[in-house]
Amino acid sequence: MTNAALDQLPQAAVQRLSNLPTTDRHATIETLLKAFSIPLFWVIPVALTPAVAADSFVGERERYSLEPLLATPIGADQVLLGKLAAAVIAAAIGTWLGVLVFWGVTLLSRSTLYPRLLLADGDWLFSMLVVTPLVALFSAGVAALISTRVSGYRVAYQLNGLIVLPVVLLLLPITAFLFLITGAALGYVAALFALLDLAIVVWANALFDRERLLSRR
Repeated sequence: MTNAALDQLPQAAVQRLSNLPTTDRHATIETLLKAFSIPLFWVIPVALTPAVAADSFVGERERYSLEPLLATPIGADQVLLGKLAAAVIAAAIGTWLGVLVFWGVTLLSRSTLYPRLLLADGDWLFSMLVVTPLVALFSAGVAALISTRVSGYRVAYQLNGLIVLPVVLLLLPITAFLFLITGAALGYVAALFALLDLAIVVWANALFDRERLLSRR
């Protein structure tokens, strides 16, 4: 099926894809599979972080476990960053486990289209160690921000679900196409999310209202 799909690509289009090997058909298929496989695993942190981050504020408030924490002399920024870190670490570990399972499947299938040592591939390693935590931090930041402004966990979780749609519909295909144009595609994605993460964390910290959370309004 991959060969058939490759045959359907217009030659003029293939020539414009500067990161797509055109002299080696096997290498071309490997690059295409990598371009579409790597971004798929970013769905995992987007799916995992809302549940943890949304529960970190409004969920704990519903269980009466947030007030003791907020009543301590710990700074508001420390509370926020600690809860974001918990969500990001859980999502990153979940994504890494998913990649390891995927790697095991490629080994069992004896596919020659994926690196035998998947973790030795620079793009896969960069995606796991850099892009995945950045994506998780963005999702967690938005989720925590929403969680501090709503009155119930279910409302926060449902609103956080809106994060998944633009990521799936926009980030994945754009990244895949960009990957075929330049080998630095993942670096551009990482830089974009680093800027977004910085903005969302600063915004969330500025809107973090300790007194409002304690008042349970």
